[in-house]
Amino acid sequence: LCAMLVRGRTETKAACGPSESEASGAHGEREEKAARTGPGQEHGGAPLGSVLDLGLESQTNRSILVLGDGDFSYSRALATSLKPRNMISTSYDDAEELRSKYPHAADVINDMMKIAPDSKVKHGVDARKLEDVFSGEMFHRVVFMF
Repeated sequence: LCAMLVRGRTETKAACGPSESEASGAHGEREEKAARTGPGQEHGGAPLGSVLDLGLESQTNRSILVLGDGDFSYSRALATSLKPRNMISTSYDDAEELRSKYPHAADVINDMMKIAPDSKVKHGVDARKLEDVFSGEMFHRVVFMF
């Protein structure tokens, strides 16, 4: 599944290219992962996977956008599970409001950045207006925390 922001709206496509397992020629691994995800959890022929692997391999170069992650604990767990090289985690709250609501969030973000140092954090991101922040960018996975 690939999402791209186009002219103020998010468009999704079945894929942005071959899945990581197809690209590496590991078709059996893809089928095995599909079996683990269970029935009804596939989209466009590629398994969605669990909430902590998103159907991606560890140390993936695939782009991941996490929207509305409150205290960033999900992003930290995702970083621990996948060790992604291209993840952007966002909060709806601006940095000051985040510190007020979630005093521990700074520690969580620091932990996440140690695990996945190429990750980025953005505050004050309204998921209804993604084009203001990510206009034209494409993501292989978009996780919306609501």
